[in-house]
Amino acid sequence: MHEERAAIRKQFENAKGEIRYGFTNNYMFIHLLEENLDILKSLICALLHLKDDDSVTVRVLNPIQMSDQIEGKTYIMDIEVLLNNELFVNLEMQVCDLKNYDVRSLQYLCRAFDNLMAGDDYIETRRAIHIGFVDYDHIKKDSEEFYSEYRLQNKKTGTDYTDGFSLRIVRMKRIDRATAEDKEWGIDKWVRLFKAKTWEEIKMIAEKNETQMDAAAVLYGANLDDVKRRHAQAYEDFVRWQKWGEQEKQGLITALDEAKEELNNTKDELSDTKEELNDVKEELEARDKELKKALERIAELEGQV
Repeated sequence: MHEERAAIRKQFENAKGEIRYGFTNNYMFIHLLEENLDILKSLICALLHLKDDDSVTVRVLNPIQMSDQIEGKTYIMDIEVLLNNELFVNLEMQVCDLKNYDVRSLQYLCRAFDNLMAGDDYIETRRAIHIGFVDYDHIKKDSEEFYSEYRLQNKKTGTDYTDGFSLRIVRMKRIDRATAEDKEWGIDKWVRLFKAKTWEEIKMIAEKNETQMDAAAVLYGANLDDVKRRHAQAYEDFVRWQKWGEQEKQGLITALDEAKEELNNTKDELSDTKEELNDVKEELEARDKELKKALERIAELEGQV
């Protein structure tokens, strides 16, 4: 295995041109983090502001079951990691805006936090963090931060209710908003690596970081592997269908809203017409009364003749 990786690394040094399946392909993203735990550890340490050393340990709890069989459910993926045997970290790459990320990410976080075994005491619950790399314009309220953290707090005082769990979002399209702290921990550089479009670009980004060079080489090797390529393509097809479905849904919602608006306009028009008819009716009734009075007056005058 070591010799195979060394050979791929050597080939990667001469790689040129467009990257067919990059790290924003969720399959490639998860494969990268499973293939080399040092890369996974380095990424998590950057995100959690931990010193990357031998005392940090990571273990993947839900590894991809690699096979030639392509199944749709395989492509709804996140990676569950146990850090130092005490913290559950859930990671995902999200490139398709299905308008449900806030709820889904919270579900992932709650699933990770619900980690007690039968017979365990509540005090033994391990902490949990969900971290999502979001590659579309995801704005929570008025925030345009690059890297955000959300916690359960007292609304008036800002005091944490618990440090047991938190939800974090890396907005990959807001890399220009990276803070000095984000840059100090290299989070912006990881995102640039993930978004690289060519092999020349990815090598330039990673050239001074051996772990990131390893990550780029892993990606290169996966692009050479026929089975991994087919899985990556299947994931892209899955995302494409998701986008199509969301567009269809939005189209139906728009058509329904337009139909409702048209119906309301028709109701308003009918209401206006009814009001006009009532005005005409009242005017006719008033004229009828005047005519009756006139006839009565004529009859009265004729009787006097």
